[in-house]
Amino acid sequence: MLLKNEGGLCYDLNTILYYFLIENGFNVSLVQGVVYNHIANQWSSTGRTHVAIVITHNEYRYLIDTGFGGNLPLKSVPFSGEIVTSQNGEFRIEQTNTEHGNYILHMKLKHKDRDWKMGYAFDTRKSVDESDLNEVQKIIIEHPESSFNKKPLITRFTDRGNLILTDTSLTEWTDGKMVKKDIDPEQFKLIAKEQFGI
Repeated sequence: MLLKNEGGLCYDLNTILYYFLIENGFNVSLVQGVVYNHIANQWSSTGRTHVAIVITHNEYRYLIDTGFGGNLPLKSVPFSGEIVTSQNGEFRIEQTNTEHGNYILHMKLKHKDRDWKMGYAFDTRKSVDESDLNEVQKIIIEHPESSFNKKPLITRFTDRGNLILTDTSLTEWTDGKMVKKDIDPEQFKLIAKEQFGI
């Protein structure tokens, strides 16, 4: 990621942060989750392919996630159910037993959502190790319904929203208004370099 100036997915980004936190004396663990697909109105068919971090600090637990694209909380979210507000919206955790885990991250994205929606369910009862991360990576790369193996996807926050780049479009959210432009392969390369530094 550093040498090739590339981005990463949740299993890359959160794992790097996880090891950094361990090296600096924090009490952390990795958890796996299932993302809720709002377009299909169902849990992701790729299963537990989202990876996040649970940190325990002063006897309180928090969820930390740096790999959830434009849905990032941008702050640690307490397990207490307390609502956390960041420049990206509001976030809270609900303890509930589902087939996908024992907690759900809920979100209300700034300028996008009027009501709470599910982000992902995750399970704190199962430890995650490197073999689990390798399996997540394999599913993301090979699963026919994975949204990450079809075309490039790059997201970046801005002061007033975010940018989303694929090989066919650039979507810009500014103060809750969306502008989407179709682009060609040459424009993709130029925008990736100029707007994302890739």
